[in-house]
Amino acid sequence: MIFGPFSLADATAAELTFKLWLYVENNYDALCRMASVNGSQFYGSCTTGNSGGWIDRVLDLSNVYTLGDLRGRPQVWIALIFDTDSSINYAEGAYVDNVLVRKCTAATCAGVNPDPGAGNVPELIEISAEATIGEGIRLITPRELPPKN
Repeated sequence: MIFGPFSLADATAAELTFKLWLYVENNYDALCRMASVNGSQFYGSCTTGNSGGWIDRVLDLSNVYTLGDLRGRPQVWIALIFDTDSSINYAEGAYVDNVLVRKCTAATCAGVNPDPGAGNVPELIEISAEATIGEGIRLITPRELPPKN
């Protein structure tokens, strides 16, 4: 699912939030929340594993993997992308609900929160990722991530 473009030119905060129910093969199948500034190359995070029920997911548009801060950008796209292979198939997959894209233009914006990550669900893994529309998703393994300063 891709939405956009929309403007974050005057944004003081912006985020994508949604509920996720996931039961997929760890590290091979994932639901990704991503953003783009050109509509074809997307960057963000993926969740893989078993959520054990509905969980909250967030993509903070002021801190997107590789792209950085998208506030001030006149054109932004967001995407929810399910990526899977054919090796192991579980009976379910990924479900999303309550999808919300929010942009704030005030000095304060109540309720904009950083990504809660995997929280206390041991069966989930969060992975950075990049995707080019038509070419699929590439999950970024920890050894590929740039060093933190």
